This record gives sequence, C-alpha cells and structure tokens, in this order.
Amino acid sequence: MTDAARPATAGSVVQIFATGNGPLNPDGSTPVQVFFADTPAQVFYSAPLSQYPGLWQINAQVPAGVSGQVPLSIVAGNLASNGVTIYVQ
Repeated sequence: MTDAARPATAGSVVQIFATGNGPLNPDGSTPVQVFFADTPAQVFYSAPLSQYPGLWQINAQVPAGVSGQVPLSIVAGNLASNGVTIYVQ
C-alpha cells in the first residue's frame, strides 16, 4: 500500500492485486499493460493466484519521471480497469 506518507519510488516494483483477469496464456500468465498516469510500466509478472480463486497478481515497475499522486490503471486485451491512486516519490 502506498500513501502520501509511504510513497513508492520510481524504479521500484509494486504488487497490484485485482479481480477479473482476462484470458490466460498457455503458461497461465495473463498479458496486461499497466499505466501510471499515461506512462506505461514494465510488467514483470501477471497471473491469477491459484490459492485465492478470482484474485490476480501483477508486479510492475514504477516508471522513471512519474511522481506525486498518480492514477494507476490496467489494460487487459481491449478492456481498461478503473483507475486507482498511487503515490510516487
């Protein structure tokens, strides 16, 4: 969790937990894009958590040049998530 007192730092990897993942690849991963505002992030991991049915984990790196109170969104296929706020230092 990030907030104004504990912001993520540019270059760090954040874990995002969501529901409603899209279609899976044969290896069980889910192709997604993560955006911090309009800046795309590098996604290192994206797959459902088998021990928690319906829960999806995404690990993405906070892009350089992003700071402050930033909307984060996920795009899977052609569907975009609702935005959430993340704080970045």
